[in-house]
Amino acid sequence: MKKGQAGPPTRNGRLSCYCHLLLFIALQKRGGNTCNVSVAVAEATEDAEFPTAIISACKYSQLRFSHIDDIFGACKQEDGGDVSGGASTDSFWGGNGAAAAWEYTVSHGWEMAEAAVNGGSGVQTDSAFVIGSNEERDGDAITPGIGAAYPFLVCLKTEAASSGYDNLYDILPLVGAISSDVTVLSNGPKESCFMLSANAASAHNAAVSLPNLLVLPMTDIMKLDSGIVKDVCLNEQWAVPWSYSDARKVGDKTWERKIRVGLRPGLGGTKEKVNEVADQMIEEIRHMAKAGRRQRKLLRREGDSTRKRKESITESFSVTASTITKVFNGRRIADDEVPLHHHQFWSRVLDEGIESEDGCAEMFEALSMESRFSHTGFDLVLNPAGGQNFANNSTSSAGNSACICSLIAALSVHPDTLEVSANQPIELHNLQAQHLIQSGRPQAQTPFFDVGLTGKDQVVSVSDTGLSMTHCYFKNSNAGDTGNVFNGNWDMSARKVVHYDNTYGDTYDAFSGHGSHVAGTVAGAVISGSGAYNPGSGVAKDSKISFFDMAIGSSSVYDPGAARLFSSFYNNGKGAKVTIGSWGRNYQSRYSQECQDVDAALHIHEDVLYVASSGNGGDSGSTSWRTVKNPADCKNTLSVGASQSYGSAIKSDDLGPSYMASFSARGPTADGRIAPDVVAPGYMINSAISDPTSSTNCAFAKWAGTSMAAPVVAGAAAQIRQYFAEGWYPGGFKGSGLGFEASGSLVKAVLMNGGQLLKGVQRVPNGPVTTKTQFYDNNQNMGVINLMKSLPLFRYNQINAMVVNSDEITRGATHRYDLDVRNCPQDFNQLSATLVWYDPAPASNCQHCLVNNLDLSMKTPLGGMKHPNGLTHPDRKNNAERIRFDAAGAGKYQVIVNASNMATSSQRYSLVATGCFSFENQAVRKVTRSDFFLDSLWSGGLKSSGSMFGIVAKQDINVTSFEFHSTMKADDGFMFLDIYAINGTFIGNERSREKWSKVASNVMIAGSGRGEATRIPDGAMPKLLVKNGESKGIYITMKFREELRYTAVDQAMGEVFSENTDLQILVGSGNAYEGEGFGEVYPRRMFNGRVIYEKIPHGGNLLVKEDSSVGTLQPQAPAVKVPTRVYLETLWNGGIKNSGSMFGVVAKTTIQIESIYVNSPYSGMIEFEVYKIDGSSNGREKSPNEWNLVGTARVEGGGEGKPTIIPSSAFLETFTIHKRQTVGIYVTMKYQLQLRYSPVQLAVGD
Repeated sequence: MKKGQAGPPTRNGRLSCYCHLLLFIALQKRGGNTCNVSVAVAEATEDAEFPTAIISACKYSQLRFSHIDDIFGACKQEDGGDVSGGASTDSFWGGNGAAAAWEYTVSHGWEMAEAAVNGGSGVQTDSAFVIGSNEERDGDAITPGIGAAYPFLVCLKTEAASSGYDNLYDILPLVGAISSDVTVLSNGPKESCFMLSANAASAHNAAVSLPNLLVLPMTDIMKLDSGIVKDVCLNEQWAVPWSYSDARKVGDKTWERKIRVGLRPGLGGTKEKVNEVADQMIEEIRHMAKAGRRQRKLLRREGDSTRKRKESITESFSVTASTITKVFNGRRIADDEVPLHHHQFWSRVLDEGIESEDGCAEMFEALSMESRFSHTGFDLVLNPAGGQNFANNSTSSAGNSACICSLIAALSVHPDTLEVSANQPIELHNLQAQHLIQSGRPQAQTPFFDVGLTGKDQVVSVSDTGLSMTHCYFKNSNAGDTGNVFNGNWDMSARKVVHYDNTYGDTYDAFSGHGSHVAGTVAGAVISGSGAYNPGSGVAKDSKISFFDMAIGSSSVYDPGAARLFSSFYNNGKGAKVTIGSWGRNYQSRYSQECQDVDAALHIHEDVLYVASSGNGGDSGSTSWRTVKNPADCKNTLSVGASQSYGSAIKSDDLGPSYMASFSARGPTADGRIAPDVVAPGYMINSAISDPTSSTNCAFAKWAGTSMAAPVVAGAAAQIRQYFAEGWYPGGFKGSGLGFEASGSLVKAVLMNGGQLLKGVQRVPNGPVTTKTQFYDNNQNMGVINLMKSLPLFRYNQINAMVVNSDEITRGATHRYDLDVRNCPQDFNQLSATLVWYDPAPASNCQHCLVNNLDLSMKTPLGGMKHPNGLTHPDRKNNAERIRFDAAGAGKYQVIVNASNMATSSQRYSLVATGCFSFENQAVRKVTRSDFFLDSLWSGGLKSSGSMFGIVAKQDINVTSFEFHSTMKADDGFMFLDIYAINGTFIGNERSREKWSKVASNVMIAGSGRGEATRIPDGAMPKLLVKNGESKGIYITMKFREELRYTAVDQAMGEVFSENTDLQILVGSGNAYEGEGFGEVYPRRMFNGRVIYEKIPHGGNLLVKEDSSVGTLQPQAPAVKVPTRVYLETLWNGGIKNSGSMFGVVAKTTIQIESIYVNSPYSGMIEFEVYKIDGSSNGREKSPNEWNLVGTARVEGGGEGKPTIIPSSAFLETFTIHKRQTVGIYVTMKYQLQLRYSPVQLAVGD
C-alpha cells in the first residue's frame, strides 16, 4: 500500500473497531497501554510507508536457513542470542550496502504482497487466487475472487514467558490472517514466530503499529533453500542427464530430480486442491515467462528499460528487478566482481532459461506433480521414473541447468509459495548383533529369545533396493511359491514376506543387493527343511517383512517420499508398525521439507516407529560433525549410529563392542539437536547376500555401515512391541499384565532409556581411538541399546519398569509419577527415566525447530531437582529427554512431565522409567483407563451446521460422548445440538431422516472456543453399544447456527480416516440444517473432533440390554465390574530355603488376593497351605490357634528362577483385605524345605 492510499474495504467497514477490541484483549493480558496503541492503529491506517526493517537480515537468518544466508552472509552472534547491526558486509556490498539491499528486499516483498491483493504476482490475467468457496467458508475467510493472500512471517515478543498457543490466537486477527492454519517457525518462552497467510493491508497496519509484533512478507529469496544455487544450479551432477543409458555407464544419475514446493498455510488440505493450485501455478509461471520474452525482445531492439512491467519473472524476482540497480547507485558490476548468486547470475539464468525463446518447453512437458504428505505442498518431478527419455538430444531443456534454476526463481515469486527446495539423491549407508543387544555380552546369551520374545506377530517394513525372495532367509515356501504379496497385496499367513510393494520399483534385488542384507538383519530366518547352511537368524527372527522396493534394476534408487511410503506399509493400521530406512539424503542436517513430511506422518501415525541410519560421514576429519543424513536428522525418527561387533567379525586390533566405529555420522543437527539417538552394532554384521543366478541362493557376508546398525535396532523394536502386546509388562513374564499396543514414541523411549555408555570412537580397521565419548554427546547420545537394561525380564534381571503409553498433556499442565526406590544391590541401583514425544512439524529450514516443549525433571527425596540430557536446566531443543543416575539411597522420587510451552492445545507423550523401585501401578491405570477416545482431526477451517461420519468397532465398545471443534465461546451464547445414530452405513441415507434414531435432543452447550475441544456433557446421550465388527453412522447437528467445524479431505466417503486398536472413524459429509437437520450434503468432509468410548472386556464388565434400533445401552443395576489385576512383589534373589514364610500385608485400598507367587527351586509336585491372621503377625508366629486356614493347593513347582503359582482356586473363600486393614499371611510347604527367603536389615513389621 503506497503512502496516502486507503486500504481495501472491510466487512461492513468495521475493521478498525474490531482490531481495537482484539488489541485491547491482547495487551490487557500483557499490561500494555491499550488507549495509546489503539490510536496508533488508526493513525497508521491513515498514512504509513511499508515497514522495511522491522526484522533484520540477521534476525531472519537466526530464525531460518535460506538463500538470504548465501546473499547477505553470516551474522555476528553475540551473548544472549542477539545480533549486532544488520547483515555482515563484504567487499561486494561495501559500507552500508548490505543494509540498503536488505531494505530493498523487504520493500519489494511488500509490493509483491500488495500485488497479490490485486489479483496475483503481477500477472495480468483473469485468474485470481480463490480462498474458500461459497458453499462453506470460515468466518475469517475473504470473499472468493479477491485473492488477497500472501505468506508472512510474524513474531510476537512478550516481556513475560507465555504460551505459543496463546500468542498465535492473539496474532491471527491482528495481522488479518485468512486462515487459522499456520506453520510454526519457532516457539520460545518470550517469542513465538509463525508463517501464515494474511491480507497485506492488515499485516501492514500491524507491522507499523505494534512494537512487539514483527511482521515480514516472505520475499522470493527468503523462500529459497540455503545453498540451492550451489547444490542445483552449479552442480552438474544434479542436472537431469541427457541420456539415461549413458548415465548408467558413468554412474548412478538416474534418480528422480524433484523441485519441492511448500504452499502458504491454509491453501492445501486435499490432494485435489494441491493439484489445482500446482496446475494453476505452472500455467501462470509460463504466462510470466512469455511476458519476459516479449520484454527482452523490446530491450534488445530498443534498449528501453521503461517498457518493463512487473508481469515478468525478471521484474517480479527481487534480485533481477530493474529497481535493484538503485541499491548500487546505478553502477554496473562485472561478473568477476560479484558472487554468482547475485544480479547478473540470476539475470543470465532467466535469459537462458524459461524466459528464453524456447521457454524450456520440453522441461514443462516432461515434469509430473506429486502431492506431499498432509497435502501442504507438492513435488515437481523433472524426470519421473518411466517418463520421457531424452537420449541423444543434448539440446533438451529438461536437462538444462538454466531452465531448472529459472523455474526455481519463478516458483519463489508466486504468492502461493512459502518455500522452494530441491531433493538430493538417496545414499545407501553400507560400507553378531543378537547377543550384544539382548545381554550386552558377546557370549552367546540371548535371554529374550530364550523366553520367546522373537518378534512374533510383528511386521517390520523395509524400504530398500530390493529383496531376494528366493534366498533361504526370505523364502515363503521351499517350493518357491511367493504367495500373493506383490502389486499391493498382503498375505499375513506367509512365512516371512507378507507384502512386497513393487509398484514403485521392481520385484527383485541385484547381486549382493543392499536390501536383502538389511532385511536379513532385521528378520531373516533360514526356512526349515531347506537343508541350507544356517548361520543364525536376524534380530527378530519370527517377525515378518513388508518390503518397499525403491530400485529399478541395479543402478537406480528412487525416492518415494513419505506419503507414498507410509500409505504402502501402514495399510490402514493393519500393516507394519516398525519401519526402517538404511539410506539417506544429504541436507547438511538442516530441517528439510522431507523432515516436515516424515515428522507430520509420525505425528499422525503415532503407533509407528521409524528407524533411520545416521550415515557414514564420521571419517570426514574436521567436517565429521553435522554429517547425520536425512531422515535421521528429523525430530520424530530414531537415528542410529554404528558401534563395533566382536570376535571374527572385527580385525585383530579393533577394540570391540565398547567402541564406536569411526565412520558413524556425528551430530548435532543444524538446529542444535543431539544426534544420533542411539547406537547399535554395525561393524561387521553377517547377513543375507542375494544371488539371483544361484540355485540355492543362501549366501551370507559381513558388511559394515550404519545401514547394518539400523536393522539391528528395528529388530529390537519388534521384540519390544511383542513384549507389551503379550502382557510381559509389568512383571517381566508373559501374562503378568494386560497386553496393549505400544506407541512408536514408547518403543523409542524404551530403546533410548536402556542405552549404555561406550568408551570412545576408534578408526576402523585397526586404527587409533580418536575421541572419548560420554552420554548425551554427538557421537553416541544415549549409547548402545541393551534390552536387558530396558525392560524387566523375570529371572534374568532385577529391574522394575514404569511406562506411560502415549498419554495426553494439555498446555501448562504437569503430570507427576511417584517411585519408591529401595535399597538394592549396586549393580541394580541405576535409576533412568526417558520422555519422548512426536512433535508437530515446524517450518522447513528452522533454526529452532521444537514446536511443543515438554520438560522432564526428577525430584529426589531431599528435594533436589535433576534435569535431562546432562543439563542443569530444562532442555529446550530436543523432543527426547533422559535422566540417568545412581540412586544410592532409598526414598521417594518423583518423575515430572511439564508442558512448559506449547504451540498446540495438547501433546501426546510416552515415558519409561527403570530401576530398583516399586510404584502404585499408575501406568497400567493409564493404559487401561475406562475413558478411551479416538480423534479424527482438529485442523479444519470450514463451518456448517452438521457433521455425519461412520464408526466401526474392532472390539465391543460403548460410545459415551463426543467432543467437537467450534470457535464459539461461552460469551457467544449457547449451542443446541441433536445427535442421531443409524445401524450400518450412513452412505445413501444422508437425507433419510426416517431411518435414523435420535439419541440426544436439544443438548445445550457453551463452546470452548477456537482450537479447544467442546465436550457433549456426560449423560446427555445414552451409551451406544457397538459390537466387534459392527458399524454405525453418527450425525451431530447444530440448530440455529453454523458453528460446527469440519475439513475437506481427499479420501472417499466411507474410507477409514483414523483408527486405533478398538475403533475406526470413517470419512463422512457436512450437512446443512433443513427441517430436522437433514439438509444439503457436502461429501468428503471430516468431522473435527473425538469419539469418547469405554471398552467392554471379554466376558463383559457391564450388564446391558440392547435397543434394536441403535444399540442404546440400558445398564442394569448394579453394574458388575471385573477387578483390575495388579501385583506387588518383594524380591527374588534369596538363596536360603525353608518350609515356610510369614509376612504382613497392609491394604491401602480394598483388595482381593487372587494368587500368590513364590520362589522355589523345586520342580516336582508341592502341597501348600496358606493361613491368615487379622492384625499384625508380630509376636504371634507360634500361636497356631489364632491363624485361619484360607487355602490349600497341590501344584507343580516352577523350578530355579521361575515363579511357582498358588492359584485363585486354592483359596477356600474370597480372600479380601479391606482398606487400612492389616493381616498376617503364612505360606508353608507340607513336605519340602524348598521355599526361598532372604535375610534383610529391616525389623519385623517394617
